[in-house]
Amino acid sequence: MIGALKLGHIGVFAQRYEAMLDYYTGVLGLQPVAQTATTSYLRVGVDPYAVSLHRHGSSGLQHVALLVDPKYSTADIVKDLSDAGIAGRVETDADPWTRELVSFTDLDGTRVELYTNVEYPSDTATSVAIAPVKIGHIARGVVDVKATCRYYERLLGFRVSDWMEDFFVFMRCSPDHHTLNFIAAPAPLFHHVAFQVSDWAHIQRACDLLAEHDIPLMWGPIRHGIGHNVSIYHLNPDGGRVELFCELDLMLDERLGYFEPRPCHEDNPQRPKVWKLDTLRARAIWGMGPPPGWSDRR
Repeated sequence: MIGALKLGHIGVFAQRYEAMLDYYTGVLGLQPVAQTATTSYLRVGVDPYAVSLHRHGSSGLQHVALLVDPKYSTADIVKDLSDAGIAGRVETDADPWTRELVSFTDLDGTRVELYTNVEYPSDTATSVAIAPVKIGHIARGVVDVKATCRYYERLLGFRVSDWMEDFFVFMRCSPDHHTLNFIAAPAPLFHHVAFQVSDWAHIQRACDLLAEHDIPLMWGPIRHGIGHNVSIYHLNPDGGRVELFCELDLMLDERLGYFEPRPCHEDNPQRPKVWKLDTLRARAIWGMGPPPGWSDRR
């Protein structure tokens, strides 16, 4: 098994490229660190970049990149993928900071990049605007959510944190409650991307800044039941959903098998489980329920 350790970065196809670039830099506060004629690399926190924007005729997810156990070489990764019946391809200089990675496509045709090391900048990204702490997770619609769940468990060592009945799974590869979410959908889709902010005050500041840019909230502020994070959601210029969150559940020790206890938990201790859709707390402990069409593509 190839051990995924964290979400490194994502690539996003941008139909309204200039508007999306203005949004990510001027509203979210990510820092442009490199650009070509068709691609912008945007940084937040300590990693070289969190999002690459790609000029394209449509919007959607271009890739997902995961940091894997440094003990692996690219040859090891290609062999393990081959043993699982997956064709992995070694790529060099895929971006300015990654000398070598392995790419493959998952069950729904999404490009996945696996890397073991990057050239980390010597400084930390500083920014104005919202300025999240890090990229937190992505949610995707997939045709067979159970098969996709098994695929990421077996191949990359992801663990199930929670299910919403049998159609929405939350998976982790680090202490964070979820890094990848998969929801059942009639066709593959990019449901939302989430960025972590520091605390409640940061959420309030984000709401004020979004209002200054005439960007309405589509959902929130709320505290989810699953994951127990405080969240707000809005749409970017391409119509994609973006979540800003804080206070996500953490499983600090896998041997214990439960999330770090908190007063807002339903169970003591809070262990991974299957939540019922008709239980309001699953979606929002407080705050309004999800807007109509929450499972539809945006």
